[in-house]
Amino acid sequence: MSRWNCYIKPGAMEDARASLGELAGETFTVEAEDQIQALAEVKGQLSERYNMSTLPADLLDDWLVIQPAPRR
Repeated sequence: MSRWNCYIKPGAMEDARASLGELAGETFTVEAEDQIQALAEVKGQLSERYNMSTLPADLLDDWLVIQPAPRR
């Protein structure tokens, strides 16, 4: 598995802050096989801390940037 960093795109930050509050500014680091699994992991973490039913289902797909985390 690889480590992935996931965060909100700078261009979407204003909308994300309005919807997610302080969660929008966080960077999430997850272990996943690929970007698709990393996105699912981050969505799961966000849904534990925020009621995602108030957002369109694919909105996070548009907002999130997922990149390999630097190696330690």
